[in-house]
Amino acid sequence: MISERFKQRLVGIIVLAALAIVFVPVFFNLEPSVPIDETSQIPPAPEVEPVTIAEPEPPPVEYRVPDHEAAFRLDSDLAAQGGDAKTQPPTATQPAKAPQAQERVETPTKKAPEAAPALAATGLPESWVIQVASFREASAAEQLNVKLQNGGHKAFVRQGVSGGHAVHRVYVGPHVLRKNADEEKARIDAAYKVKSLVMRFEP
Repeated sequence: MISERFKQRLVGIIVLAALAIVFVPVFFNLEPSVPIDETSQIPPAPEVEPVTIAEPEPPPVEYRVPDHEAAFRLDSDLAAQGGDAKTQPPTATQPAKAPQAQERVETPTKKAPEAAPALAATGLPESWVIQVASFREASAAEQLNVKLQNGGHKAFVRQGVSGGHAVHRVYVGPHVLRKNADEEKARIDAAYKVKSLVMRFEP
């Protein structure tokens, strides 16, 4: 049988071998050293030839002293000294141009101010509507109403009673001024071949 002392020695040898396997590579670098490439990757600086630039010179400036006395000379003195032909008086061969007649400016005539709308008995402004047509059937009145609206007129339909029967009247408006109502009535009569009526608007 293996003695207890031999067992302890065997365990100690195993522990030392394990420690040697762990720490020997740490203290001793067994990999071969690789030389470092010290050559530079930066290209050499290009050769630049110096360029000589001449000093800038200001351009020559001609300066004339103004003749202050010429400003106070008369036109006759300038003409005697051979002045500009524009300042010389007209000769016999070049008669002076006759002054052009003044253009006639027509002043626009002012329009007469429109009359202010009258007030009804209720105190509200008096308004006017155009009765275009009257129908027994509501469908016919609605058809004309849509036609007038598509033509740019403010049309509407109202139901009333005439002779004991229900009627549907088509109106356009209202207008505050009677003149505007009359003008739209003329346009409606010409466009739709009707004989409309202008009457007071009752809300």
